[in-house]
Amino acid sequence: MIHKQLMRTNIVLIILILAVATIIALIPPRAVMTPGNELKMATWGMPFEDLLFRDVYARGFEKENPGWSIHYQRHGHLVEKYNAWHVQRRGADVMRMGIDYYKSFVAKGMLAPLTEYLNDPEIGLSEEEIKDYFPAIWEQLLIDGEIYALPSDNSQYGLYYNKTIFDQYNEAHPDEPLDYPGQHWTWDDLADATQRLTVRNTEGQDRRITQYGILFDLWAWPYFAFLKQAGGNMWDEAQTTTLINSEAGVEALTYLVSLVPPDAPMRSPDQAASAASPVELFKTGHLAMLLDGSWQAPSIERDKPGLNFAIAPCHAGNSRASSAVRSSGRSAPHSHHPHCLGDGQVDHEP
Repeated sequence: MIHKQLMRTNIVLIILILAVATIIALIPPRAVMTPGNELKMATWGMPFEDLLFRDVYARGFEKENPGWSIHYQRHGHLVEKYNAWHVQRRGADVMRMGIDYYKSFVAKGMLAPLTEYLNDPEIGLSEEEIKDYFPAIWEQLLIDGEIYALPSDNSQYGLYYNKTIFDQYNEAHPDEPLDYPGQHWTWDDLADATQRLTVRNTEGQDRRITQYGILFDLWAWPYFAFLKQAGGNMWDEAQTTTLINSEAGVEALTYLVSLVPPDAPMRSPDQAASAASPVELFKTGHLAMLLDGSWQAPSIERDKPGLNFAIAPCHAGNSRASSAVRSSGRSAPHSHHPHCLGDGQVDHEP
């Protein structure tokens, strides 16, 4: 139910890409992984994502292709690792990466086109299978008519909210109740609820916040969501100039900053494991609303099975928009097994 609520929002900003590596000629054998019936698969993400990438994708490939094995790895900072591997002319056969650096990797020659393999009658994709992908996502992966990645999965950004905190507030303020967040919410509704649900200690000189109205990790996605809601875009039509300094960009950033008190514990994703991180405060009942991705739901449900929470689509500004994530499969330049794309792409469906 929670995930279905998130999937209703329909503006895609970000794609995550799973890249499957292709061969490059004239690479010294000592510079690459040992040839044989083993593929190296490198991903990034949270530990629970191993249940998908390792247990479904990797083990699924091995089951469908007897005699082959997958050397699965999950890392914290794969962009730097991918670049280092490329300089050393080696790397993984299967790589997960983001659309934000996908085009730069193609420009550097780090990824090889998949068209030859996609069109292969034995290991490629049929027209019907290609139609399974969202057209908008497929088009973003096209560079000069070539495809360098296959979309694989989607995650949505949404507004988590603690229903118990809302209920307790409404019991204490029957004349001014707050609705649960939903599609009808606007920026004004979010700002109003944030202010009303923020609670400070009133004893003595200690004015610390004991319950936060809203928090989120300090990184690009929250801003992108507000930018789209303000009617803005990240890039111009030529995809060469950023538009974040536009009127909509300034409006979005100003609004985003206004939501969070100066003494709130803002964290970057790298610091998200802190006990005072937004998601941990939400788990412990000290945060009314959390703006985050659908990938947080499994860990919240696992760690706090009794927490009474739900997830609503992102609120509306000048337009209704959210951030989303997609993943894909494709090939990189330093693999001994480019032909394994067709055999190894476990899921062709979005």
